[in-house]
Amino acid sequence: MDTSGVGLQHAVGAAPYVIKPNIHELELLVGQSLPNETAIMSVARELVARGIQLVVVSMGKEGAYFVHNDATVLARPPQVVVTSTVGAGDAMVAGLVAAHLRGFALDACARLATAFSLDRVTYTGVGLAIPTSIEQLMEAVYVEERTNH
Repeated sequence: MDTSGVGLQHAVGAAPYVIKPNIHELELLVGQSLPNETAIMSVARELVARGIQLVVVSMGKEGAYFVHNDATVLARPPQVVVTSTVGAGDAMVAGLVAAHLRGFALDACARLATAFSLDRVTYTGVGLAIPTSIEQLMEAVYVEERTNH
């Protein structure tokens, strides 16, 4: 589920399998600023405790948190020249779906979803790059495990 505002509020109540708000959408959802990792993780873990299996909080060039009941990772993208951010969130969701269909573990899921999003921001137009470009981007994404308490 990739939505914002009232749509995100209703979605959270229905506990979908995954939600992918960006940091600003998450702050609007909870009605407060989330200035650091501790605050972001607290809210994401609360959402997981409410039945959402995976909460992905995207933060642009700062990366994205992938919070699951069993594990949490921060995916940090390499620096790229951003042409347009239109569709970056949708591309990340496509990467999440592709990773899920492939049975990827959380770290590989984070890499693939981030690679899809990176690919999207580096050009204007439609579609994705050739698979080898996605693989190269995926390899360039740095994933850091976070404690899950």
